Parts: sequence; C-alpha cells; structure tokens
Amino acid sequence: MNALDVRPLAGALGAVVSGIDLTKVIESEQLDGVRTALADHLVVFLPDQRMDLDDLERMTDLLGGRDSTPFVTPLEDRPYVIRVIKEPEDQLNFANAWHSDLSYLPEPPAYTLLHAWDVPDHGGDTVWSNQYLAYETLSGGLRDTLDGLRAVHSAGLAYGTGGLLDAVLREEGVERIPGAHCYEFFATAPVFAALAEAELGTFYLTDFLLRHFERLVIRGLGLDRHPELFPVYFANYRKLVYLAQAPLPGSAEQARAIAERMGLQLEIRQTGYGTLQTSLAAAVQGGGTAPGAAGRGDSRAAEKVVAWHR
Repeated sequence: MNALDVRPLAGALGAVVSGIDLTKVIESEQLDGVRTALADHLVVFLPDQRMDLDDLERMTDLLGGRDSTPFVTPLEDRPYVIRVIKEPEDQLNFANAWHSDLSYLPEPPAYTLLHAWDVPDHGGDTVWSNQYLAYETLSGGLRDTLDGLRAVHSAGLAYGTGGLLDAVLREEGVERIPGAHCYEFFATAPVFAALAEAELGTFYLTDFLLRHFERLVIRGLGLDRHPELFPVYFANYRKLVYLAQAPLPGSAEQARAIAERMGLQLEIRQTGYGTLQTSLAAAVQGGGTAPGAAGRGDSRAAEKVVAWHR
C-alpha cells in the first residue's frame, strides 16, 4: 500500500489524510497509518471515500469494534449506526452543544466514525477542540486548582436523566455551578439570556479568550495561514460582546481592535466572575469544598479561592 499523505489543517488539531481507499481495507494493519495520524492530530478527515454502511461497520470493527450509543435510536437494521440529519427548516443541529462522544461510559470507545453522505455546498458548524492543549495552556495556578479535583461525567445534562445527575452530585458532595457555559455564569443567566435574545449572532470574549485570541482563534482555526476563511467562519456574526472579569489595562482597546478585525459591533460588559464567584463564595462560607480547597471547613479553602479570583 502506498504511503499516506497527512496534511495538518490547524495548529491545534486536525489533518486531511489521503492515499488510502477504505473500501479496500480488510486487515487491521492496513489502518496503522490512520491510527498514527489520529494519535498525532486527534481528528482526521479522509475525503472522497465512496463507502456504504457495510464498509463503515467493517472500518469500525478493524479499529476496535462496535459499540451502541445510549439515548439515541439507531437505524432499524443497523443497531450500531445512528443517522445524523438536519433538514433546511431545522433550527438546531443534532448534538448542538459542546460534548465529548460517549466518554461518560465506563469503557468509552477509542474512536468515533462519521461518514458524510449528503452535505451542503457551503456552511457547516461542527468544531472540534483539543482538550490536551486546553489543559496545557492553562495558567499554572488554575492547573494546580484543577489537579486535585474529582469530576462526575454524566450524560444527564445533554439527554435528561430525570435528576439523576443531581442525585449523583449530592451523593458525592459536589455542587454544580448554574449555567450552561462560562459566558452564562460570568454574565449571569438573566443577562446572558437577554444578550442572546437581542442578537443571536453574537461572538463572546472573556478575559482569557481576549488575551489568547491570536493563539486560540487565529492560529487555532488556521486563519494565520488561510485568512481568506475569515469571512466564512464569521459571516453569521453581527456583534462582539466582551464579558470582562478582571480586565488588564488596554483590554478595552484590544477588544475594540478584535471587533474591527471581525467587522462586528462591540459591546463591553463588566461582569466580574458572576455566578462563579458567588457559588464559590457560598461554598467556602458554608464550609463546603470549593475548587482548590484542602477540605471541608479548612481555612486554606478561602485563601486559595481568593488568590484564584485575583
């Protein structure tokens, strides 16, 4: 078999792999190069593969075996295949929130295979995230805060488990911060809801995203090498809202420059840490274990939280 051609797509992750016809792959060893590309780039794209469902299931078997997907009804005659479809009139995509495929299972699968059969000639908003890089680029203080914590990973928020997630959290003594994402708990739910209602096409910045915009957005999306994609990525945005927690001198000017670069109207909101701050303060004052705290009622808990907020 000819050597694969692996072409990286962006600085953070992703590569296009060519030089292999998956319909002719029948041995696991024939996918060793694909496995290496996956290990190196986390997400790989193999264009122009004329596969049918038999081919897709064979590739799945060769890469480790099939697994059922809880909460999602499979095809009637293919219990390990689910169909992802969005019609022109649909307002939301399937799995339209940030998620990690099936990693809440006791034994999560090594890979997810997505075979695109019918795609539009433009558009599409699936975005992947390199969580290794996300962790590695955190500040040392935040990494220290996170390293000693335990996490409960559940599909409850995505698929609704009748309160089972909250029951697990109560059993483990873990308190969930209200809000679907950092923008909501920084701005607080009512403010974020009002912002989203006023302009759905809003791009949000936090202090962290503002300070690392070049690395996370420009280089992360490959825009430093392909600036022609800029209007494609951001064509549906109309407004940029900077949610400022503890802005540095010059942050407002930096946000204004980013808004001008993106061709967006700018709004700056001084939010502080919003619900995150009040939730952590309540946990500390109530004697609970806040992020980075040594233990219940330990005076070091308050010191660590205050230091993190600064």
